[in-house]
Amino acid sequence: MNDRETLRAPDWVQEHLLHWYRETRREMPWRSDPSPYHVFLSELMLQQTRVETVIPYFRRFTQRWPRLHDLARASEEEVLQEWAGLGYYSRARNLLRAAQSAVAQGGLPSSAAELRKLPGIGPYTAGAIASIAFGLPEPLVDGNVERVLCRLDGLGGDPKKGPTRKALWARAAELVPEDQPGDFNQALMELGALVCSPKKPKCGACPLSGGCVAVSLGQPERFPETAPRKKPKPVQRAVAVIRKGKQVLLAKRPDTGLLAGMWELPGGEVTEEGVELDALVDTLHARLGFVGAPGVRLGTVVHTFTHLRMTLHVYEFGHTAKTVEPHQWYTGVCWTSAGQARELGLTTYTRKVLSVAFEEGEQS
Repeated sequence: MNDRETLRAPDWVQEHLLHWYRETRREMPWRSDPSPYHVFLSELMLQQTRVETVIPYFRRFTQRWPRLHDLARASEEEVLQEWAGLGYYSRARNLLRAAQSAVAQGGLPSSAAELRKLPGIGPYTAGAIASIAFGLPEPLVDGNVERVLCRLDGLGGDPKKGPTRKALWARAAELVPEDQPGDFNQALMELGALVCSPKKPKCGACPLSGGCVAVSLGQPERFPETAPRKKPKPVQRAVAVIRKGKQVLLAKRPDTGLLAGMWELPGGEVTEEGVELDALVDTLHARLGFVGAPGVRLGTVVHTFTHLRMTLHVYEFGHTAKTVEPHQWYTGVCWTSAGQARELGLTTYTRKVLSVAFEEGEQS
């Protein structure tokens, strides 16, 4: 074993990484009280979402539902309301279903194998909960860990696929210690988040740089060899702001598909440029029986999902007195500003549109 291999051996990596973590770890509310419920809640929230974004949502959830049993008794609508703006809304539904399933069996299971049987919990989340909340030496591999381990070992190939993915999980299992597995796994993720970043990694501040193959090659950004991300598909929508005083008409999305069950402004997709207003009038008439005349064009709002880049053309319409089916349309919120709608599960792009509407339009 040469010097660099020695510096990648499990005991060396564990010692140096844990020492670095004790000195530099960030304060997070679930770290100060790593109960199984707190770890479970934070890990589902942290899937594909930054720590800074998650913290206020975590605090609101734990204030409203302090225990797993409290969350399990919540309705889906209530959970979606609190989750609004965090994105990837299937996670909110899985969170509720997982809580209900765990409570039905007496509480959160401790083993990764049993945790994986809960909705929305895959290998990574199961490893995180088992190691951090229950102190079990279970490995985990997320995007940050992929980057650290691919660079440390000079591991080529796409980390999301086949042999490379298997090699990463095997390496993570080899590294996780029997003692302090939760701290070690958090240290790996922390290193990827703070030091071993995708671009311009801070190799001089890395506790593992002495054994890092990517550093020795002088090409840290060469790893991991991920496939190029596809550009989001462009989509055009036209939406209507229909007001009566400070009330705004909202539509509830279907219970399946993208953003299922969330609330948004009425409208629809536009397949041809330059006909946004005509298409919107046709949509409102077909779905609502709306026949009112449009007012002003309020502007354009752009919102990007992982796979979609949505451009919303926003128009204001006068109020219609036509009766609206209550299960599909909602008028019951008094808007003094776009921010006063947290009691509804609003899509993020709807919040953006309402900000435009209340900045540019009449507010009384």
